[in-house]
Amino acid sequence: MAYTDAVLGRMVDELSTRGDLSATLLAVVGDHGEGLGEHGEMTHSLLIYNSTLHVPMLLRGPGLVPAGRVVPDLVRIIDLAPTLLDYLDLSPAHGEGVSLRSLIERNQPDVPPGGGMVAYSESLYPQVKLGWSALRGLETRDYRMIMAPRPELYGLRADPGETANLLTAEPEVYREITRGGDLASVLRRPS
Repeated sequence: MAYTDAVLGRMVDELSTRGDLSATLLAVVGDHGEGLGEHGEMTHSLLIYNSTLHVPMLLRGPGLVPAGRVVPDLVRIIDLAPTLLDYLDLSPAHGEGVSLRSLIERNQPDVPPGGGMVAYSESLYPQVKLGWSALRGLETRDYRMIMAPRPELYGLRADPGETANLLTAEPEVYREITRGGDLASVLRRPS
């Protein structure tokens, strides 16, 4: 973190010295977290719990992005490019993701038809490197589901550390999350 802060600081200082900082849209996003022992994982790559998936996403754009705004909602890195293009009044190329601009500015997400934001995650490391099963997951505002040899379901509001598997207690939630089209079929792919 200290190294990243130092490098980012030098870049911001250079933009400021050149007089370009006020006309620059900056985005800083983490690529992964670290397990630090949660769920028995000391680093990252193996498991797909939020200890390694939730990362910072910071935007700065004077006159564009509201200063000091914190968005507590579920967002995805795949939404960064459409968001930046929206702020720059550029049309997005074909691709996935949605602009987070309305969520940032008015707390109104532009979500796909049919409901709230759903984030997909996967780790192929267990399959490729260890001969185990691949892991695939879906997260909504309230739940995280992990498709594994023994599926897992967590209620994120009451259990943000993902410690109590609710699959047996709340099978209807599991069915609701997995009943959709494309994402559900991705999760059912053979490992």
